Amino acid sequence: MIGKTGKIVLGVMVCVVFAMVVLTLGMTYIYPTWMQRTTPEACAAVTPQNAMDLVTRDFMQNKLPNWGNDKDNLGTQVPSLSFISDNVKDNKGTFEVPFTARGPAGTLKYAAHLNCTNKYIKYDTVDQ
Repeated sequence: MIGKTGKIVLGVMVCVVFAMVVLTLGMTYIYPTWMQRTTPEACAAVTPQNAMDLVTRDFMQNKLPNWGNDKDNLGTQVPSLSFISDNVKDNKGTFEVPFTARGPAGTLKYAAHLNCTNKYIKYDTVDQ
């Protein structure tokens, strides 16, 4: 038989496990949705040039250093990025910024999605 103290400890352990499960589910499902929230008016203060500058900085400083396969396919850690400003479009609070990264070993095409509300950038590769 479990005594009164054992029941209390068991109850606390169950509560802790439940809280951890709720926290994990929140981080997995709610946080990514929250990061993508925006409004159509959010991009009013962002110009296409600002969007291209933000994507360039994020790609070169944060993304490419951590993407080993892309660095290998480009053959460099500092590729040349090219944008066509006419293709940079505001889409209901998110700037769609297509660009090309060129290096000595190859060329990769990307579509960056810049959330104007929180400056979160998501990347997709584009088939060539």
